[in-house]
Amino acid sequence: MLKTCRTTLGQQSPNCNALPRKLNFRHANRFHKAITDPNNNTTNKNKFTEKKSAKKKRENVLDMHKYITNLSSKTLSQIEVKVLSKGLTYVPSIALDKPDIDSAWHKFQRSNRLKYFFRDAADSEQHPFRKKSTWEPPPASSAIEAYLHRTKAEISNLAPLPLHHNLSLPEKKALKALSRDHTLVIKNADKGSGIVVEDTDKYIKDGLDHLSDQTIYEKIDADPTAKLSEAIRQHAKQLHHKGIIDDLTLEHISSPAGFIPRTQQLYFLKKIHKNPIAVRPIVSGCSGPTEGISQLIDLVLQPFVPKINSYIQDSSHLIRLLENTNIPTNSTLVTIDVKSLYLNIPHKDGIQAVLNRLYHQNPLSEEVPLPPNTMADLLGIVLKQNFFQFSDFVYHQVQGTAMGTKMAPAYANLFMADLEEKLLENSTVDPILWKRYIDDILCIWLG
Repeated sequence: MLKTCRTTLGQQSPNCNALPRKLNFRHANRFHKAITDPNNNTTNKNKFTEKKSAKKKRENVLDMHKYITNLSSKTLSQIEVKVLSKGLTYVPSIALDKPDIDSAWHKFQRSNRLKYFFRDAADSEQHPFRKKSTWEPPPASSAIEAYLHRTKAEISNLAPLPLHHNLSLPEKKALKALSRDHTLVIKNADKGSGIVVEDTDKYIKDGLDHLSDQTIYEKIDADPTAKLSEAIRQHAKQLHHKGIIDDLTLEHISSPAGFIPRTQQLYFLKKIHKNPIAVRPIVSGCSGPTEGISQLIDLVLQPFVPKINSYIQDSSHLIRLLENTNIPTNSTLVTIDVKSLYLNIPHKDGIQAVLNRLYHQNPLSEEVPLPPNTMADLLGIVLKQNFFQFSDFVYHQVQGTAMGTKMAPAYANLFMADLEEKLLENSTVDPILWKRYIDDILCIWLG
C-alpha cells in the first residue's frame, strides 16, 4: 500500500485517505523513509506527535512564567507556577451538597413567583440603599406552579454527576502549601493580569518606607475606629432629624449603637511596569466606618463626571473622538500623567472643586440631593478621618484621598476638571484636543 501511495501522487487513492491530497516528492520520500527505515523505532506520526507535544509544553511553560513575577528569595517549582498562573480568582471545583441545591431551587422558585406577582406593576426607581427583601410571594398561576413542581421533581430524580476536579493532586498540594507559607506575599500586579510573589519581610519594609512620608501619613497610638463610628452615627442622626436624609440613608451611612465597624486595612500592589518597581497603596474600606458616607457621596458626584468637557469613558471612546477630529499634519501630540494624584489633592482645594461643580457652576443646583454645607461636611469626614492599619501599626492619612474609597475616582475627576479649566482659561493658545481619563491627559496642539 505504501508503494502504491508513492506512485500515485496527486491522485485520490482509496487506500491513502490518511495522506494529504497534494504532496510533493520531498514530503513523500520523508514519509516513506520514516516508516520503512528499520532503524526507526517510532512511526512518523508518533514522532510528529511527540515534537508537537514537547513544543506545546515549552510554550505553556513560557506562557505560565509570563504572568508570574517572582521577587522573592524562594524558587517556585513548576507546579507552583502552574497553579499561580491560573490567577488569584481561580476557584477549585467543589461538590455541591443537597442544602446548596435546595437553596438554589428556592431562589429560582421565589424569582418566578415574584415576577408573576408584580407582572402588572409599573417600573419605579428603587432607593439606592434599600435592603434586600426576604418577603415570600404567594403561589403563582396554576401553569407556573405546575412547571415549578415538575422541574423540582426532575431535579430530585437526577443522579449526581461525579465531581470533575480542575486541579490535579500535585496542584492541590502546591496550592495548600502556598496558602500556608507566611513568608510569602502573593498579590496581583498593579496593572495587567500578572501576579507578584515577594518575601513578606520585604513587602512590609517597602510598605513602611512608603508610610514614612510624614507629609501624607502620621502614625497614631490607638485605633480610633470605635470613636469615629459613634461620631458618624450622631452626625447622621442630626441630618435625619433635619430631614436631609431619609430612614434608609440613615441606616446605610451609620452603624447601629454598640457595633464597631472593621478597621480599614492598607495593602500595596507592585507597579512592575515601572523602573524601578514602585508601590500603589490601596485602603480596603469594606465595612469600615466611612464606607456608607463614601457611597452616598459617590452617588451624588457620579452624574456630574460625564459632563466634564475633557471626560473620556474608556479607550474606545477616545478612539472614536480621534477618528472624528480633524488633526493638522503640523500638530504636536502631548501626553501628561499626574504623579500620585490621589495622594496629592489638598483637602481644601478638592472640597472647593466639588462645591464649584455641584452648586456654583450648576444652574440646577437645587436638584442636588444634599445641601452644600452637608456635602462639605461629609467630604471632610471621608477625607480627614481616613485611618487604617498596616502590619501592627495604625496610621492617619493627613493629605489626599485614599485609593479604594468609593468616592475617590469621581472626587479626583471633579478636582482635575476644576484645575484644568482654570489652566486652559489662562492659556494664550487653545489646544485642538484636550481629553483626560482621571490622571492621564492627552492633548493636541497646533505647531
